[in-house]
Amino acid sequence: MEVHPAGARRRLSGLERRRAPGQRARRNRSLSRPRGLRVPARSVGRSRPRPALAPAARPLARVIQRDVRDPLTDEILFGKLEHGGTVTIDVADGALAFVYVEKALVAAGW
Repeated sequence: MEVHPAGARRRLSGLERRRAPGQRARRNRSLSRPRGLRVPARSVGRSRPRPALAPAARPLARVIQRDVRDPLTDEILFGKLEHGGTVTIDVADGALAFVYVEKALVAAGW
């Protein structure tokens, strides 16, 4: 998946921000991302061009599931966020990069 930080459209984290902010707060978890992070339409897996206004919601949902939700789910259930913490999603070398800070480090001011 190719990710471009330029463009300033907030598509990726908007879904998670609206989804369950109270749920994340109750579990001592937070999510942040760079201001310009967006997923370009060409990375969604379309095989043919679409009209400019035609939605690509289903393929975009699959990309978000595969590249964001699945890795976060693994870390929440079995990894670094099991006991809470903060994750920052950024772009490194053209791909999404997750930076995890565990709850103990967050409490210590890291």
